[in-house]
Amino acid sequence: LNKLISDTNDDKLFWELETKESLERIDMGGKIKHSLFTLPIETDKKKFGSAQPTFLSKNFQWFTAIAGNCYKLQLKNGSNLFLMKICNTPIMTSSPRNSTIEIWITMKNKKAEFISDTMGENVTSRLTEILYTAVNENAKHPKIDKGIRYIIDAFMEDDWDDDVNDN
Repeated sequence: LNKLISDTNDDKLFWELETKESLERIDMGGKIKHSLFTLPIETDKKKFGSAQPTFLSKNFQWFTAIAGNCYKLQLKNGSNLFLMKICNTPIMTSSPRNSTIEIWITMKNKKAEFISDTMGENVTSRLTEILYTAVNENAKHPKIDKGIRYIIDAFMEDDWDDDVNDN
């Protein structure tokens, strides 16, 4: 988590914002687009009164709602790391016990794995909170392509050596 925080603060990682709408999207064929979401099974639909895609969180199970910005980081080999800001749907408050940030990882052809959350009073929970804050703040900064950033840096340092002179 410390490396994720450091690399995020150094603008080395590209975290993608995932809106509530994109998280709960169903395609034209009735399939859920997001790897962390599922449709409640028939008996659960009656119990919970919903047939919309739901994030089955570690802390709140089926009683989970999106409570803020969520983020995705693409990793190697088609893996993704997710920061999910969620709350308990029957309560729907921002009380620390009724909301949390969970970190999940998905890998191709494997079940999603829970990594960490902010519910506990331990170092990992605190680091999860710090990571979310860093990512949320980083998302406010403009993202510049590496090639363009190189050109700007070269200009700022008066580096014209590799330019081709057309004269």
